[in-house]
Amino acid sequence: MSATRVIHAATLAAGRVLARLVEIITSVAFATLFVLTAVQVIFRYVIGLPLTWTEEAARWCFVVTLFLGASYVGLKGGHILIDAFVRKLPRGLQSVLATACELGMMWFGLHIMGLEGFKLAERAMWQSSASLGIPMGWILMAVPVAGVFLALFLFVRLVDRWAVSQLGITPSPLTKIDFDEEAGR
Repeated sequence: MSATRVIHAATLAAGRVLARLVEIITSVAFATLFVLTAVQVIFRYVIGLPLTWTEEAARWCFVVTLFLGASYVGLKGGHILIDAFVRKLPRGLQSVLATACELGMMWFGLHIMGLEGFKLAERAMWQSSASLGIPMGWILMAVPVAGVFLALFLFVRLVDRWAVSQLGITPSPLTKIDFDEEAGR
């Protein structure tokens, strides 16, 4: 087995594990968001005893879902700006521009979301959330964590594209959106 195949297989395996981890965390955060919102509505409008903490907890579940979901979309190549622009170019430039865009997004994920997000979270550690009393820094860690996941997922895409060009294999389903699967067909 060639070194290219080994690197490709190892990267895809790591990508699958990370993708599954993000799927689980995002699913739990979204389910918690749903339950908290339902509890909030029931307590406020049915029972008449509004809970003060459910709105804030639901908001932070939404933040986790949003940022981790956005990193997962990076793995699948579903960011609409890049996809819509790249598809309008001649075939020869599509791969070059897609790679450049993904490298730029990796930089954004690591530097802006990762490093700067970590600095923001670190500065917010002394401040507590109003209802839950959780240090805001822990809540804001969703940003740098999602930035690192975004960069890792884009790395998986880049390795997959490189292996496809070197070995002439088909791209991995891990790095593609399957619209039939998404629609339940």
